[in-house]
Amino acid sequence: QDGYRDVHENESDCLLFYPPALLSADSFTILKFYSLSSEVLSFLTSKSLSHSDPVPEFPFIPDDREDSLICLNREEEKSSILLVGRSGTGKTSIAVGRMWSKYKSWHSQGSSIDSQTGLPNSYHQIFVTANRVLRDQVRKSFYGMKHGFDGSSKPPTEYPSSFKEIADCQFPLFLTQSEWLLMLDGTLSEPFFPRNLDGSLVHRIAGGFHEEVGMLDTLDDEFDEDDDWLQTEVEVELRPSDTSSGADFDGSAGEAKLLRGASKTFRCEVDFNYFMHSMWPRIAASQRAMDARQLSASAVFQEVHSYIKGSRMALEKQAGHLSREEYLKLPTKMAPNFKGLSVAESMEDLPGDRRGTRDLIYDLFEAYETEKRRLGAYDVSDVVHHLWSRLQIEGYSGVPIHSMLVDETQDFTQAELRLFIGVCADKNDLFFCGDTCQTIASGVGFRFEDLKSLFKAEQDRQKLIQGPCHSQPPASIGIPRVNTLTLNYRTHNGILSAAAGVVDLLESFFPASIDILPREQGFFCGPKPVLLTETNVDDAAVLIVGSEKQTSQIEFGAHQVILVRNQESKNALPDYFGGCLAMTILESKGLEFDDVFLWNFFAESRAEAEWRLVLSFLVQDSEDEQKVLEEERQRSRDCGGMLRALEFSEHAHQLFCEELKNLYTAITRARVRVIIYDEDVKKRAPMFYYFQRRELVQILSFFAADNHAPMAVQTGPEEWLKQGMNLK
Repeated sequence: QDGYRDVHENESDCLLFYPPALLSADSFTILKFYSLSSEVLSFLTSKSLSHSDPVPEFPFIPDDREDSLICLNREEEKSSILLVGRSGTGKTSIAVGRMWSKYKSWHSQGSSIDSQTGLPNSYHQIFVTANRVLRDQVRKSFYGMKHGFDGSSKPPTEYPSSFKEIADCQFPLFLTQSEWLLMLDGTLSEPFFPRNLDGSLVHRIAGGFHEEVGMLDTLDDEFDEDDDWLQTEVEVELRPSDTSSGADFDGSAGEAKLLRGASKTFRCEVDFNYFMHSMWPRIAASQRAMDARQLSASAVFQEVHSYIKGSRMALEKQAGHLSREEYLKLPTKMAPNFKGLSVAESMEDLPGDRRGTRDLIYDLFEAYETEKRRLGAYDVSDVVHHLWSRLQIEGYSGVPIHSMLVDETQDFTQAELRLFIGVCADKNDLFFCGDTCQTIASGVGFRFEDLKSLFKAEQDRQKLIQGPCHSQPPASIGIPRVNTLTLNYRTHNGILSAAAGVVDLLESFFPASIDILPREQGFFCGPKPVLLTETNVDDAAVLIVGSEKQTSQIEFGAHQVILVRNQESKNALPDYFGGCLAMTILESKGLEFDDVFLWNFFAESRAEAEWRLVLSFLVQDSEDEQKVLEEERQRSRDCGGMLRALEFSEHAHQLFCEELKNLYTAITRARVRVIIYDEDVKKRAPMFYYFQRRELVQILSFFAADNHAPMAVQTGPEEWLKQGMNLK
């Protein structure tokens, strides 16, 4: 029943009622309750606010599960927190709630005095995510609560270029991954990026939305080709790999022999788009990579940046990457996509046919590094390794960071996550949350279970630093367990069932790429996603606005969004959509809307035949399903061979994993409705058929438009202004 959930308590059955937030047919979120605190009372009894005054935000009362995570490890044995849950299960709300609870508790007690230094104690928190829009939303929410607490509401407009120059009053910080790495780089005596005497960057790092979330932005194109930094040698000091694990970030490590790097002329960052379009064609066509033709660029990019260069072990290597043998012998659970060697095997045991093997991938990695040097480029793994190596030698010299919260953790490599743990002063005060079904940052392969090993590595490192003769025992570092969330607060079961259908495919084909969780549940039933059968844009417009379409432009509401593949797709949208809110899937991560219109997702997909894999999932061990599929294929002549099942190959079809995660992320942005339009009949055919056979969607054709209510819902200027300020 809608709004009800069965629970079992004290051996007696009871029924909990969750009232909807609004008494309307399209309200599928539950009512939030707030505590009548002194801050709320003060606001309610204060003088009336003008429209220009900021409205404070007050924390709502979490449910028991959320509250336990917000308050976790306050009294009992401490450890950091790992939290995984599908989209809409409240991960970010818990992160903000925990952050706010600690901030309020600390500032309510007043500043204490350090007995050794005589200075006021402080508590420095940092929130980091790869998504710029999500960062802004979290910062706005936190400062809204801060306004209700102490009357201050304006966050800092910009931060200094280094953690050395951050004042206590500027905390907590809300940073993107790029900002985090650049500010950490600014604390080094020999930074990766050239700096002025005041610590500022010699060359501005461009900001804004980027299709490769989780990578550093490209350097400003307006540099002078004669700039000294492009022509002079850049010296990179690295800790030898056999002693690197013995250094601590407090600078107490002994002197190490330093290695001088070759001349580097870093002109731009290699992200996945650059790799795919500018490097991969040359690498794949090289003579020694003849077997690479069947590999996807995304699969190779992931192996390089998640395992060869982005793993925890690679971070501690002098060269910044694993050797061929080390990569070949990585455990299958850690690098599941390609076949390596067991511990008992040697290099002589490599097969003659190298297709689908890590040995071939390593050849491609070496070609990638050669091409990168030729182009004078760098990648984010180069930056992270430089930071780690310098910190091992000189220690962290910025202001202490006591607590770190990382959202969308799945967008970070092991090496990047290891850096968070290394820099944070309290190894038991980190908070990592995310969902591996939403890993759509190309080049990242991550599971939360793997994150636990990073804390074990830090535990071992601290013991090595202290040594058996050290007078003080090392601080205890707890190994966190993975906490899970299964209740969805964003959307209803109609959308969740379709999203679960995508997760079923991921679990079947790529089980090692996600964390397997219990199926999430919503509080309400709701409409299934709508598939528009028409391919003509004009007909699709009629389906969207109903038969009342009389104008040349469709007026969408402020809480509706059109999701597209990339920035170019925005510009290619029909003129009908000139007044709508359009975003890429990456830009929409962490956000939610009433209605999501997914536009040409399959038509603009890099996957082709890979979509036919869903048919092999449907027909496996079922003669009846095979018969039904064959009948449908005979009827749908215009779909060509796209309704034929395709045999799965893990190393050849890695792109399909990325596509499924993009689809899942897009679908789960919606609170009320999902509408899917695609003009490519062939490419959409397998997934449309899959959704229909599992009864996860409803079909809307042009002939039924007269009896269908308009999907585009107009809203007034005030709602648009509110949404604009929300996304500002």
